[in-house]
Amino acid sequence: MEATKTNHFFIKQGLSSNAIKLFAAIAMFLDHISVFIPSNTPIFWCMRLLGRAAAPIFFYFIVEGYNHTHNKNKYTFNLAIFSIISYVPFILCFDGTLNANTFLNFNVIYNLLIGLLIVRTRHEIKNIFLRWPLICLLFLLTCFGDWRYVAPLTILIFDLYYGNRKNQLYAYTLMVILRTGLLLKIVHPFSCFARFRTFDFSEWHNIIGYDLGMLIPIIFLLLYNDKKGSGGAVAKWGFYIFYPVHLLLIAIVKMYLLK
Repeated sequence: MEATKTNHFFIKQGLSSNAIKLFAAIAMFLDHISVFIPSNTPIFWCMRLLGRAAAPIFFYFIVEGYNHTHNKNKYTFNLAIFSIISYVPFILCFDGTLNANTFLNFNVIYNLLIGLLIVRTRHEIKNIFLRWPLICLLFLLTCFGDWRYVAPLTILIFDLYYGNRKNQLYAYTLMVILRTGLLLKIVHPFSCFARFRTFDFSEWHNIIGYDLGMLIPIIFLLLYNDKKGSGGAVAKWGFYIFYPVHLLLIAIVKMYLLK
């Protein structure tokens, strides 16, 4: 009886946006530090798998932010500033040096910004002959950022179905399956088992890779209670600050440990 009561309380309370973003930040951190773990170990695979859940959560909350913020210009400006702040740490972390080959590699906050601009363009520019060419141009600009076209496409899907979370998640799931070929990847090892009566788990996770992790956000978003949660200014600015700081720290560690 007590267990049932507790479970009902958990479902009723749900998870706030700050709680879900905290999970996403931890998942992203684990993904980024997996570079220090041997790639042929299960822990490496688990860290990368969890890491794939981080970005889609932040994509979702770009749409939430657009619909809940009182000052959309300030929201856009904050993303632009932290995209610039994160520019060098991102390149140092993933490319090692800033040069002619790496200077056009932009971070995920850059693509969050582009995604927000696409949402704003869709809602705020009434002239259809201006609106859609501009959206197409913004999509092209995302090829320089982390997650490439997946970022604005996911944000646009969440925006198109805003107000109906089930449809948002149905459309998102379909996008993940189509983009990654996840269904075929899952079926392939089982078809091999049906033919040869052998099943190798290492083959299964090698074929699937980390794409399965992109479905993890669905669990958290189903539990989202539409509340901001506790934390105040610390939570609000913490998510912005954490991104460039952790990239810079990883870059420094890599510089001295992985020579």
